[in-house]
Amino acid sequence: QYRDHDLTFNSGSHRNPASVEYTLTVPRTARLDEIKLINGSLDVTGVSGEVRASCINGRLEAHNVSGRARLSTINGRLDARFDQLAGSFVELNSVNGSVDLTIPSDAKAEIEASTVSGGIDNDFGLHVNNHRFVGHDLRGELAGGGTRIELRNVNGRIEVHHAQDGRALSPAKDLSHRDRDDDDDDSEI
Repeated sequence: QYRDHDLTFNSGSHRNPASVEYTLTVPRTARLDEIKLINGSLDVTGVSGEVRASCINGRLEAHNVSGRARLSTINGRLDARFDQLAGSFVELNSVNGSVDLTIPSDAKAEIEASTVSGGIDNDFGLHVNNHRFVGHDLRGELAGGGTRIELRNVNGRIEVHHAQDGRALSPAKDLSHRDRDDDDDDSEI
């Protein structure tokens, strides 16, 4: 209990133990049009409506989501797990942090992924172009295509996993453009 409901923190003090945590509960189908956070972590769970969220200097986790999503981080990890891909578009972007995407094993999707510095791994057997001087990229289609997934990272890894849901793995079709600057042996340089 603070007298007069006022609380003051001295910004010059190194012993400022202040922190704030918000928990917002919304209907599952709510559209989360714009969530922005600086210097903290963000968790989004159980939403089937559209989600647009960004985090600077903190991790962003979106679990049990199924709608359109545009998620980004700067200086933080991005972890997104989709129960289903009902939305028509998923975009995950990061600068200085890993991107980890988990989708249903039987997903119907078109996937594009690229990094400037950092590798790309996927559970679906899609070919990763490891360019000779800089960057990696992947283009592929799962089960004939469907939801468009774009993954971008400047400095960090991208990993695409299938959920441990007991379903058969979607057939994958490689759509990568291979050119003479590719290191086709998939080894790190």
